[in-house]
Amino acid sequence: MHTLAAFVLLALALAVHLAAFFGARRAMGRIVAEQKRRSAWFAAARGGAGVAAWYLAGSALFAVGLLGHGETFVDETSMRVRVTAAGPAARAGVRDGDRIVSVEGKPVGSWGELKQLVAQRGEVPTTIEVARDDRAISLSVTPEGSPAKIRVGPWTERRGVGPGRALARGLAQPAKILYGTLGALWRAVAGTEAAEVTGPAGVVNETSSAARQGLFAALLLATGLASYMLPLFALGSAMYEILYRRQENARLTRGS
Repeated sequence: MHTLAAFVLLALALAVHLAAFFGARRAMGRIVAEQKRRSAWFAAARGGAGVAAWYLAGSALFAVGLLGHGETFVDETSMRVRVTAAGPAARAGVRDGDRIVSVEGKPVGSWGELKQLVAQRGEVPTTIEVARDDRAISLSVTPEGSPAKIRVGPWTERRGVGPGRALARGLAQPAKILYGTLGALWRAVAGTEAAEVTGPAGVVNETSSAARQGLFAALLLATGLASYMLPLFALGSAMYEILYRRQENARLTRGS
C-alpha cells in the first residue's frame, strides 16, 4: 500500500514537472512575435524557459515537502549511528543511537575511517565496540558486499522548517542534486570512486521506505528523482530546437 501510494505521488510529481516544462515552452512561443520565431534567440529562449520551469517546479514541490515533513539534520561528528534494518550491524545487535568507538581495537574518529577499516576486513566477522548509555559493548559484525559494509549511517533527526528556509532550500536543492550526481559520475569515470547504481529494485525500496514516513517524505523523494531527469530534458530540448530550426530553414529555402 505504501509503495503504491508513493508511486502515485511520483507520477503526479512528474506530471507537474512535465506540465511546467511544456507549458513554459508554449507560453514563450505565444509571447514572441511570429517573425522572430525562426531566430536562434527564440530557440535558446524557448529551451531555457522549459528547463527553468522544470527547475522551479521541483523547487516548489521540494519546499512543500519540507514544510510538511521537516528538515533532516545529519550528525557526522559524534559517530552515533542509524542502523539499516536487517543489515549486518542490525543483526549483530547494533542499535540506533549507538556510537561507534573502534573496529578490531582501532579507534574510529570519522566516517571515512569507519568505511576504510570495515572495507579492509572484507566479509569476515569483525569486532566492533560501541558506546551505549555510557557502557562499552563489543559486538561481532560480519560485513557484506564489495566493498564490505555493515550498513550503518550517521545519526539523523527531523526538525520543523519555516516557510523562508523551506523556499531557500527548495531553490537550491535541484542544483545540489545535479552537482552531486555529476561529481559522482566524474569520479567514477576517473576511477577515484566506485559507481553505485541503485537500479529499479533500489528505487522501489527507497520509494516504499519514504512512503512509510508520510506523503511529504515521498514528495521529497519524488522531487529528487525528477531533478536527476533534468539534464535529459535539457538535452532533449536542445536537440529539438536544432532540428526545428533546420526544418524551418529548409522550408524557407524551398519557399524562396
